[in-house]
Amino acid sequence: VAAQLPPPSATTPPGTSSDDLSTVLNKLHSGAKDKHIFRLLASISSPSHSMNARSRALNDLPKRTQSLGPSASSWVRSLAKRCAMGYFFNAEIILHCIQLAQESFNEGEFEVCRSFLDSSMSALSVFPNMVTKEMNDMLVEFFGECRESHHREDRKQIDELDIVTRLSSILACISSNNASPSNSKNSKSSASDDSFSNERMQAELISLCTKDGTPEQARNAVLTLAGRLKNDPSKQAAAFTSLLKTLTSPSRLTLTTNGSANKKIANVLTTLTAVAECVPSIFIKTKGQNDRGTKAIRFAYETILLGRGDEDDVEYRSDSGESKNRKDENGDKPRRNSGGRSSKKSPKGKHSKEQAQSLSCERICGAIAFLVAHIRGVLLISKAKGKVE
Repeated sequence: VAAQLPPPSATTPPGTSSDDLSTVLNKLHSGAKDKHIFRLLASISSPSHSMNARSRALNDLPKRTQSLGPSASSWVRSLAKRCAMGYFFNAEIILHCIQLAQESFNEGEFEVCRSFLDSSMSALSVFPNMVTKEMNDMLVEFFGECRESHHREDRKQIDELDIVTRLSSILACISSNNASPSNSKNSKSSASDDSFSNERMQAELISLCTKDGTPEQARNAVLTLAGRLKNDPSKQAAAFTSLLKTLTSPSRLTLTTNGSANKKIANVLTTLTAVAECVPSIFIKTKGQNDRGTKAIRFAYETILLGRGDEDDVEYRSDSGESKNRKDENGDKPRRNSGGRSSKKSPKGKHSKEQAQSLSCERICGAIAFLVAHIRGVLLISKAKGKVE
C-alpha cells in the first residue's frame, strides 16, 4: 500500500529528509507511541464498523498525526483515503440488502431478490468476516424458505434465476472462511434459537448433494457443511461418512441407470471432489471400517478414466472415444438402405450424440478433478504427519 501512495507533499525545502518516504514511515512508527493512529486506521479500513464510527476516526486522525510533521500527516491522510471503506461495503448496508432480498422473495419479486443477493455476494465474497450473527441467522432462515415447496411457476423462476445457487454461494463463502458466528466458541446461539434448526439445515444441505441440487449447489453445500462443523470433528466425521456412504451406493456410483446414461454422475463427482478438499482424511483407508473411499477412487480411475467395468455401458465407451468408428461388415463404404441412398443420421440423433459426448466429457473432467483433490489431500495429510518433505 505504501508503494502505491503518492510521495509526501513538498511542504518542506527540497532535499531535506522530510521528503523521503522511508523517513516518513520511520517517523510514523516512532511517533505513534500509543498506537492509537493504527487503531484509527483499522477502524477506517474495517467494513464491520458503522459509518458513524468511521467518520469519527477520519476526523480524529489529523489531530493525532499533526505532531508528526506536515509531510507525515499528509501521507497518513492519503493512506486513510486509500484504505477507507465506502458506503456500499458496510455491514449495515449488506444486512439491509439481505433483508430486502428475503422480503422480495416472499413477495414473489424474484428478479429483485436476485439483484440484492448479487450485491450481498459481491461484498461477502471479499470480506467474509463482515458477517454478523443477525446476518447469519437471516441467511440461514432465507435458505430454509428457498428450500420449501412452492408453486410450479414460482419454482421455475427460482431455478431459472439461480436464487438457491446464489444463496448457497454466500453460505459457503462465510462458512468456508470460518466466519460464521455459529462457529465461535463464545457464541450464545443454539439450535433451538434458530428458526431454521441446524438439523434441518444439515438435512437440506445433504439433499442438495444427493437429490435435487446442481453440481455448483452440491459443492457449495459441502463447503457450508464442512465450515459449520469444523469445530466439532466428531459431528463432521459422522456427517461426511454418512454422505460418502450415500454417494457410493450402487444406484449413484454407476454410469448407466435403467439402460440410459446416469446424468447425476456429474453431481456425484463434484460432491466427492468437494469432500476430498474439505475432509481428505475420510478417503484414507481405515481398518475395521467399510472402505467407501477406495470404492469411489477406483470407480473414478478404473471405470471412468480407464473404461473398465460397467460392460453394459456401450454408449459411454463409444461416445467417449474409447472405441473407433465401426466399419460396415461388407467393406469401408457406408451402409446403404434399400433405395440405394447413403443412410444419414437425423438431426435428432446428432443432437442426442452431442449430449452424450458432453456428458462423457463432464464425467472425465469430474473424475480427474476428484482424483487430483484426493492426491493433494493425501499429500497434505502426510506432510502434516512429517512423512513428506
